[in-house]
Amino acid sequence: MGNLENNLFINSGNRLKRFATIYFVIVVIAGVIGGIAQFIGGANNDNGILILSGLLTPFVSALMGYLTSLPIYAFGELVEHVLDIRNKTCNGNENKQPVHVDEKDNEVETTINDNEKIIQELNSFKELLEIGAISQEDYDKKEKELFSLIEK
Repeated sequence: MGNLENNLFINSGNRLKRFATIYFVIVVIAGVIGGIAQFIGGANNDNGILILSGLLTPFVSALMGYLTSLPIYAFGELVEHVLDIRNKTCNGNENKQPVHVDEKDNEVETTINDNEKIIQELNSFKELLEIGAISQEDYDKKEKELFSLIEK
C-alpha cells in the first residue's frame, strides 16, 4: 500500500494541471457539439432562438470551462512551486526535517549526529543567507557553532 500511495502522489501538481487542461478541452468540445446540435435543430424547425443559442453555446462553454478549470490549474502550479521550495530548502532529501526556530530568543534548535548532517545544515543556512532570510551575523554565529560540533 505504501508504494502505491507514494506513486499516486508523485508529481501531483503536474497531474492537476493536466487534469484542468483536459477538463477545459472536454467542456469546449461538448459546447461545440451542443451548439451544432442546437443550430441544426433550430434550422430544421425555423426557430431563431435555437439558432442563436447554437451560435452562442460554444463561446459560453469555452468561458465556463476556462473559469472552472482555472482554479484547478492554479492549484497545480501552487503545488509545484511548494515542492520546488521544499526540494531547494531540504536539498532534495524528503526525510529531512525543517529547522525549528525558537521564537523567544531566535536560537536554532538542532540535533546533529554526524558530520554529514552538520554540512547539510551549514548549506541550508548558506542558502538562507544568500536569499536574505538571515543576516551575515546570524550565519557566522551558526557557522561557528556547527564547526565546533564537527568530529575531528
